[in-house]
Amino acid sequence: MASENKFANGVLKLSRRGRSKFQFDDSDQLFSIDIIEVYDQWIEVDWQLRDTTPGPTEGFLPPSKQDEYGKNRQGFVQIILDAAYAKAGGKAPAISRAEAEEFIDVVRMEAARLRNFTLPGKEEPSSSPASSAAQPEIFSQ
Repeated sequence: MASENKFANGVLKLSRRGRSKFQFDDSDQLFSIDIIEVYDQWIEVDWQLRDTTPGPTEGFLPPSKQDEYGKNRQGFVQIILDAAYAKAGGKAPAISRAEAEEFIDVVRMEAARLRNFTLPGKEEPSSSPASSAAQPEIFSQ
């Protein structure tokens, strides 16, 4: 968060928050991904098979698309792992659908946690007249 950032020699230091390291149980190899980037990409893939017809089923996955959805999820995660492992100098393991689902679930939960500080929220108005007087003219209208 901004309050955790420190100035050192005029440089604002930012944390590496949002990049997470992963490791499969049977591997010594660590890999790192940008949680928000990967989750945003997954959402685009996810919605390709969901019902977009306005109505009560909008946003749901039709049962007839479940198998294709599982294959897409597994393929998506495999591509992410292949790239992350290659960047770390290793080779990604082949993953099962269950492992892909677990990976997406972990990424989803971490993205939700991170979004708590990255999504813009409603700014509370300042109660101090001095702070509003210091605002540029464009914000004073």
